[in-house]
Amino acid sequence: MSRGLGIYALKRLALVIPTLIAILAINVAVTHSAPGGPAETAIARAEQAAAAHGAPPPSAAEIAALRRHYGERGGIVPFLRRMGRYAVFDLGRSKLRDESVAALIAKRLPVSLALGLASTALLYLLGIGAGIVQAMRAGTALDAGLAVAMLTAAALPAFLLALLLIACLGIGGALPLFPLRGLASPGAAHWPLLARIADLLRHLILPVLAMTAGGIASLALLTRNAMLDEMGRLYVTALRARGASEAQILRRVARHAALLVVSTLPLTLVGILFGADLIVEIVFSIPGLGLLGFHAALARDYPVLFGTLYVYTLIALLAHLAGDLLYRRYGDRRLMGIDPDENLHGRTPPFRSDLHHRRAKDIPTTSGLCSHTSFESPRTPGTGGTQAENKPTHIVRATGNSRAIPETGTLEA
Repeated sequence: MSRGLGIYALKRLALVIPTLIAILAINVAVTHSAPGGPAETAIARAEQAAAAHGAPPPSAAEIAALRRHYGERGGIVPFLRRMGRYAVFDLGRSKLRDESVAALIAKRLPVSLALGLASTALLYLLGIGAGIVQAMRAGTALDAGLAVAMLTAAALPAFLLALLLIACLGIGGALPLFPLRGLASPGAAHWPLLARIADLLRHLILPVLAMTAGGIASLALLTRNAMLDEMGRLYVTALRARGASEAQILRRVARHAALLVVSTLPLTLVGILFGADLIVEIVFSIPGLGLLGFHAALARDYPVLFGTLYVYTLIALLAHLAGDLLYRRYGDRRLMGIDPDENLHGRTPPFRSDLHHRRAKDIPTTSGLCSHTSFESPRTPGTGGTQAENKPTHIVRATGNSRAIPETGTLEA
């Protein structure tokens, strides 16, 4: 990591704590300003239970005891005490479940992360693949057809797509292939290992499809445009002139274009966790962190609600930081016209080592972001000369501008 990038990372880390406190403060204020609370929920449940069993309703003393037990005070001092406990990851206890909030989150968080990572992996696999196909067939009917299909999927909200998948492919639907709820079938804990894995994959297919379908279009479009931009760069012309095959060039171009796409991976994961993951967990009853927070919001279980919000916000801020660092490390180099492979490890890639010209200092340039290379035209078989009269061509590569300058100094378009 360079010194400038390290300083930038430290500055961003210093902003994480105040940002986290501000987000939690706003949510705590909004939550406490809403009518109702955990005490009112507990009182309503006690009244319903008494009515169901024909017992008298709770007395005033019992209601007062419930308010003291479930009471959640607002204000600055309780909020600062909560932040002090959160600093050491003491998230309190759920008064409705009578269980540690940290233990509840520890059970649910792996499910949400696994679902998010699986969806992100599938999203990048399909999105990058579709983008490469579109770039290689740009302007054709295949390019237009893929774009229309992916934009149609992107226009559907995650919850509506999940309901459509349930109606079409879920058990009881038009084509009953996949289960509708949870992550395991009844009695699956006693099945052999391979059977349990297969059952888990069957339960994951519909949720993962619902979470990834909407994001494929944007990722494919980003990959397509990055590929087309790379194909127009001058190093591709230089590689062709040196006799590189189209497969070698495609691998090179795809690797460079993928740097910009992969730099958005942490932000994509955050978008899935905060968006589609919450909806999909509720629709498919998946026991993840999103479903836990949803039930805590309905029951006004403030310790669980604020604990899940704290964990989600912390993950989001750290993922944003990782995404920005990746983008500054690789994305800016590509957008500035700098070869992403150049000097990444303190050396020049092997295929460029013989392209640097000794007289590069004689080439007139107007930008400090230029790199100079040269190559000689291939000799014409059976003659003593070359196809370009043995004049080396200098390659000047600058931001947004690439030109070929012959040794005479005149510019060729």
